[in-house]
Amino acid sequence: MSYLHQKLSDGAVATSRFVISKSPNNCYGHATTFVTQCLKILQVLLKHLNLKKQLVTAGILPELFENNIRQGPKAARVQARALLCAFSKGDINAVTELNSLIQKKVMYCLENHRSMDIALVTREELLLLSKYAHRVDELGNQDYVLFSSFYFHLLN
Repeated sequence: MSYLHQKLSDGAVATSRFVISKSPNNCYGHATTFVTQCLKILQVLLKHLNLKKQLVTAGILPELFENNIRQGPKAARVQARALLCAFSKGDINAVTELNSLIQKKVMYCLENHRSMDIALVTREELLLLSKYAHRVDELGNQDYVLFSSFYFHLLN
């Protein structure tokens, strides 16, 4: 499994469905404000179960995971982590997808630990995992499966 290779090959061919092209004149402040407002809109949309399921089906989790938990100001990264947790609450498909995203990234880093600073590279993902594991719902067992897979991978 090569997380980096997969990420590069996926991104090289097709651009994201959620990317909005912008002119080169846009400043960082406007972009940050736009992202923050989009995250707030997503929080409102989460209150509607049907829209929540549609967004998960449309692929919002990988978009938030790949683009928003690592970039932008700290408040936006925290908000993105909270959104990912909210999307996964009570939805087995979202939990499975989020577990898969976290697992791919962390396992790639563990397998290539000699060529990178694991703490720095996985910081945001482990913060997400920490927040994600503290949620209370009927799907909490999935978190322990993910934790145990990391643990057993480290033992080998």
